[in-house]
Parts: sequence; C-alpha cells; structure tokens
Amino acid sequence: MPFILALEPDARQAGLLREVVQSEVRADLTVVDSREAAIAALSAQVPDVILLTALLSPRDEDELIAHLRTLENVDHVQTHTIPMLAISSQDAQPTGGLFNRLRRRKYPEPTAGCDPSVFAEEVRAYLGRAAELRREARDAAEWILDQTSHVAAPTPEEIAAEEERARRVAEAQLLVAAEAAEAERVARETKRMAVEAEQVASELERERLQAEAQDEHARLRLEAEDQQRLAAEAEYAERRAAEVERDRLRREAEEEQARVRHQAEEQLRQAAAAERERMRREAETERARLRREADEEQATLRQEAAEAQRRAGEAEARRAEEARRRREVEEASAAERAARDAAGMMERAREEERLRVAEEQRHLDAERAAERDRLLLEAEAAAQRAHEAERQRLAEERLRHEAEEAAQRERLVMEAYATAERARELERQRFEEERRRREAADSAERERLRQEARAAADRARQAELERLEESHQRRNAEEAAERERMLREAEIAAESAREEERVRFEAEQGQREARETAERERLTREAAAAAELALAAEREREEEERRRRAAQGAADHERQLREKEAEAA
Repeated sequence: MPFILALEPDARQAGLLREVVQSEVRADLTVVDSREAAIAALSAQVPDVILLTALLSPRDEDELIAHLRTLENVDHVQTHTIPMLAISSQDAQPTGGLFNRLRRRKYPEPTAGCDPSVFAEEVRAYLGRAAELRREARDAAEWILDQTSHVAAPTPEEIAAEEERARRVAEAQLLVAAEAAEAERVARETKRMAVEAEQVASELERERLQAEAQDEHARLRLEAEDQQRLAAEAEYAERRAAEVERDRLRREAEEEQARVRHQAEEQLRQAAAAERERMRREAETERARLRREADEEQATLRQEAAEAQRRAGEAEARRAEEARRRREVEEASAAERAARDAAGMMERAREEERLRVAEEQRHLDAERAAERDRLLLEAEAAAQRAHEAERQRLAEERLRHEAEEAAQRERLVMEAYATAERARELERQRFEEERRRREAADSAERERLRQEARAAADRARQAELERLEESHQRRNAEEAAERERMLREAEIAAESAREEERVRFEAEQGQREARETAERERLTREAAAAAELALAAEREREEEERRRRAAQGAADHERQLREKEAEAA
C-alpha cells in the first residue's frame, strides 16, 4: 500500500487530511506536527508522497528536503503543499454526548477552501507518478542488466564506462520524469483553477448579495479561530511545560530515592564494616586474653611443679639425714659386734638407699610428668571450650547483626518509598491545583472571548444591516452588469488558460518525446559499439590463445626432438 507522510501542525487540517486519505485515497498516512518528527519519520521509512503544510517556513522546508536528499532510493518521492481544505456543515456539527453538551463550545462553521475531492484526486495523481517513477527506474535497471549480460567478459574500463552511461541514462530519466511531473502538476493546478473559476462563475450570482457580510463574518470567524488556535497552542505549551515539569520532578524524586538508597546502603556497609572491625578486635582481644590466661596457667603449673620438686628434694634430704643418723647409730652399735661386717653392711645399706632414692626419684618424675600432661590436657580442653564458645558467640553476633542490617535496610527502603510516594502525592496535588487553575483561567478566557465575539458579531450584524440597507438599491443596478462581465471574463480566462496549457503541454510532450527518442538511439548505438568492442576483444583473446598453443606445441616438439637426439647419442 502507498505510504504518505504529512507535516501539518493544525489539528483541524490534520483531521480533515486523515478523513480524505482514508476515505478517498486509500493509502497509509502518518501525520506529524514538527520538522524534527518529519525527519525521524523519513529516517524510519521513505514515503511515496510528502505533504507539507502551507505554514511551513522556507528554512524548515529546505532542511527537510536536504535531509531527504541524503537518503537512498528517494528519486520517486513527490512533494506537495496542503491547501486550506474546505469544511462542510456536516463536519462542523458537534457529535453527541453529555460532555459535548456540557462544554457549550462554539463549533466552527462551514468554511470555504479547496474541495477535499479535488485534493484527493491530486494526491492520487502524485501517488501514481511516484509508482510510475519506481517502475521506470526498475525497468532501466533491468534493461542495463540485460544489456550488460550479453557482453562477454567486459574489461574494467568498459564496465566503468557502462556504469557511467547507465548513471547518465538514469539521471536523464529522472530529469525527464521531474519535468513531466512538474508539467502534470501545472496542468492539474491549471485545471483545478479553471474548475474553481467555473464554480465561482456559477455561484457568483448567489454569493454576491452575501459577499460583504460573509467577508466580515469570515474575518470575525478567523479571528475567533486564531484566538482559539492561540489558546490551544498556549494550552498545549502549558501541557508540555507541565509534562516537562512532571518528568523533571519524577527524575528528581527517582534521583533522590536512588541517593537515599545509596546513602542507606553506604551507611549499612560502613556500619557492617565497623561492626566486623569491632568483632574482629573483640575476638583478637579475647584470643589474647585466653592466650594470657593459658600462659599464666602454664606458668602457675610450672611454678607448682618446681615447688613440688623442691619439696620432694627437701623430703629426700630429710630422709637422707634421718637415714644417716640412723646409720650412724646402727654403725656405732654394730661397731662393737663386728668390724668385718660393718663395711659390707654399710655398702649394702648405701646401695639399697641409692636404689630406693632412685626409685623414689623415678616415681616422683613419673608423677610430675603425669601431672604436667594432665594440666596441659585440661588447659587445651579449656582453650578449645573457650574457642568454641567464642565461635558460637561470634556466629550468634553475626546473625544478630545481619538481622539488624536487613531490618535497617528494609526500614530505609520503606522510608525511601514513603518519601517518593509523598513527593508523588505532592506533585499530583500541585498538578491538580495547576490544572484546576488553568481550567478556571481557560473557562474565564473562553467566556471573555465568547462575549467579545458575540458583541463583535452583534455590532458587525448591526453595521452590516445598516450598510446593506443603504447599498441595496445601488447594488441592484450594478449586479447584473457585474455578473455578466465576470462570467465573460471567467470564461475567457478559463479558455485561454486551457489553450495555453494545451499548447505548452503539446510542445513539452514533443520535446520530451524527441529527447527520449534521441536518448534511446544514443543508448542503442553505445550498446552496439560496446558489443562490437567485446566481440573484437574476444577475437583478440582467441587469436592470442591460438598463438600461445602453437608456440607451446612447437616448444614441445623441439623438446621431444632434443630428447630423441640425446637418447640416440
């Protein structure tokens, strides 16, 4: 389906344009209201026809056309200016509904302008011209491809020359197509002007009596429409400003929410890091305390072992002293019994005492070693129990801190959500107050404009009635002659325009046919010359191949003769 892109900021014109295209043209239509939107639409899809508003500035039109020329496959695109479309009484009637009845707006009256059917016919003609240009470009490409397919092995220079000729042919065809499109546009414009002149001539008698009153009424209506358009543009600008403000506030709220969330997360991370650092310091302090207690306990055990060893030594010394005194008594008493047995008995006694002391020393050493091992095992068990208790305490503390951090995070998130919700509620209230204020101001402005328009209309009607009453007799005498003169002038102008257009079109048609015939003959000659060059090149290649094969055969024959002579020798 054909695609039409229309640039029309006026909502009324855009609505009429959509109705015309959908009902009479049957094409896809995209309506935009700004140059930037039109450029974006062109970048997305190349249309067949571009309809431009009559209010578009020359600078915007030049920029739009310049952007169009940068795109590919746009040679068929047609451009046309949207005229002021006429609105009928049926289109001007309000639709039903309680809301429309309550608004009490002043709906636009039927206005004069271009007939939508005539405009639809022009758009269809432009679409047909675009389709014809696409077909011509496709046929030219196929013809060039067909011509180049019959040429055997062209050289790069021939390919470049053929591409240059094809480009010139395409440019010439595009130029001819553009001239034909311009001629058709002028013809359609002239035809439309002639039709309008005939319509004016046929309706002149009916409209003459009301022309001046309608002019004044149309002026007032245009002023009212301008005021309504200005009010609509102001309302649209206010809506856009409100939307921009809402977007700004929403972005600020989101940024504030993100900042609060980031600060909360940063505080949580800092608190968690501080808590982990505190727990690490406490764990290190506890481990140092446990190590000190274990060292103190081991020192105490060592002191107790030394004290026990000292007491054992003292007990051993006392026992030795007692044994010595006992031996002295025994020796003194035994000295009298036997001198020979004294030395043996003393030797046996000393040996037994030495053995006993050694046995007691071994027993004491074993007891001290067992006591030391027991104390070490108890210290290790106590340290293990303390370490396990500390690990459990740290795990419980970590779980508690994690729960507190999660609760803190949840609280901060909820506070951020509540803050954002309060900001949104404040923004909504502000926007609602602003909307009510604008509605009140708009209502007051509409009421003022309605009263001013009503007063101006009353004054205009009163003045018009007085003026019509004064000039009624004078117009009666002038109307018949004026109507006859205008009818003759309209018929003469229409006939002259038709004749001039026909002569100019026939001349341009003859020139275009002559140029096309000359171009076709030139292309035919160039194609024949290219084919002859290709055939000559092919014959030269075949001759070169034949000479190469003959030289190769002679070389092979010479080599075989030398081999035979070598074998014979």
